[in-house]
Amino acid sequence: MLPHELVTRFIIPSLRGLIALELLERGLTQSKVAKLLGISQPMISKYLSEGRKSLLSKLTELGVSPEEAGATAKLLAEILTRGRVQDYLRVFSSYLNQVLISGTLCRKHREVFPNIAPQCDICKRIFKQFEDQYVEEVRSAYELLRTHPLAYKLVPEVGMNIVVAAPKAKSLSEVVGFAGRIVRVGRDVKAVGDPIYGGSRHTARVLLMVRGRWGSIRAAIVIKYFKKCVGLLSDNPEDIAYVGPHEGPDTILRDIEEVLKGRVKPPKALVDLGGYGVESVIYVFGRSASEVVREAIKCANALTC
Repeated sequence: MLPHELVTRFIIPSLRGLIALELLERGLTQSKVAKLLGISQPMISKYLSEGRKSLLSKLTELGVSPEEAGATAKLLAEILTRGRVQDYLRVFSSYLNQVLISGTLCRKHREVFPNIAPQCDICKRIFKQFEDQYVEEVRSAYELLRTHPLAYKLVPEVGMNIVVAAPKAKSLSEVVGFAGRIVRVGRDVKAVGDPIYGGSRHTARVLLMVRGRWGSIRAAIVIKYFKKCVGLLSDNPEDIAYVGPHEGPDTILRDIEEVLKGRVKPPKALVDLGGYGVESVIYVFGRSASEVVREAIKCANALTC
């Protein structure tokens, strides 16, 4: 069995099923999802009856990170819903390459094809990862933000950022963000620099603090503070955390850490009330970059000039 056959048989069906479920949750019909994915409608129905838990379980048994697979499915669904078929093919193929390069499927490969030599490293030598899925996730979320006509209202004076943590991220070098932030230019928003690992320092640190306590949180965006926005982010006041006013810029991270210590459940948003020399902002947290951008856009839609 060739490596290509391995991913075709064991990875693609489950990942495609997760993508189908993501598309269905966005309100698309089964026939529309089938057309987008190039498969039959009965297959979509089969994925629906199988469910996300079962699909993720199959991938986990192979050694694939369920968090990574789930995030990739969300990203690919987002790309498809925006009609970017070429990008869908590119990112999907790149992810499959990554799985092969990582050696995740080596055990399964030897199980179904025992003649493979113990020192085999073919996949690591011939496959290349052309696109990083987390860089692509941030870039895709930025496009969602950039193309919204009211996005400029969300940009704080100090600029904003969108950040995503890789699985098991512990340091800034494992978090993707824009190197030069996202700024307002008239009635538009513009990213200064590209999304890179270690590109954000402050917003990435805040995300790592939250993620260190609640591993399900893997993305964040920081936006301008508007009182009206807080209620739009959650109907439940317990979902919102507050920090500040701060004595100064040097106390921000320490103050945030103290606030998080006193919480049992993760905040959907952290309202930073600012302080001396510190602008008031809101950090929005979620499971994917596109999710936090969509939450932020709720605020933009409710704001008037």
